[in-house]
Amino acid sequence: MTPAQQILIRESWAQVAPIADTAATIFYDRLFELDPSLRKLFSRTDMASQRRNLMQTLGVVVASIDRLESIVPAVEALGRRHAGYGVKAAHFETVGQALLDTLDLIQTSPVAGRLRRLGRLARRRMRIDGDALRNGRHTDGRLTVDISELGAAAAGVPESFSWQADRPIALVIVRSGIDGDDVNFLAGPAIAGQGRSAGAGDGSGIRYVAFCYDAEIERASAPDRSGLRTAVRVRPVLRSGALNRGGSIA
Repeated sequence: MTPAQQILIRESWAQVAPIADTAATIFYDRLFELDPSLRKLFSRTDMASQRRNLMQTLGVVVASIDRLESIVPAVEALGRRHAGYGVKAAHFETVGQALLDTLDLIQTSPVAGRLRRLGRLARRRMRIDGDALRNGRHTDGRLTVDISELGAAAAGVPESFSWQADRPIALVIVRSGIDGDDVNFLAGPAIAGQGRSAGAGDGSGIRYVAFCYDAEIERASAPDRSGLRTAVRVRPVLRSGALNRGGSIA
């Protein structure tokens, strides 16, 4: 690997690390979309811990990018453990493609800097999957969000909704689309607002909604009761090809 390639990898990672949990969520969503059969490998997995482990592992690799030989024993041990979990060599290409797609999504966002800052500030997130999204109260024990006006397309799937939270929300992520690649990022802070599927009208509805909260709110920016101020629709620009075996250690 050339020094220029090492710099590019470090620069890409610098955009991912501040929004680690969001990036890991996008990665696993994309991984399962590319190969739904991989879900069974995580059927008994605490995905919050798995996301942390993924990002910590990738962070170690990036930090060691100029001396990869120093982490070979650890990578080999990790590979043996994953073989015991049922991971096959054929899965490496899919993992690599999911990683590339995740980077594409993050790097092509026109407000990537804003989202990274919000990711750094928001310490918690509550996710509501599409099949659980309904009018009424949702809570994770810390945050309570009331969902109302849940609108559905002709196919009967939700495509829009209003929400009210009991604390300021730093960022709302609405993921949708037939292939799951449509994402709306709505940047706060706010305690109420409206959400809408980025793929509205295609009959696919909302895959999930994530409310990111417990952020330090800037003094000059009070919570906005009228709703979130920035809504951005993002689709990744998918590239062909995949990472080599070194990208399979997640």
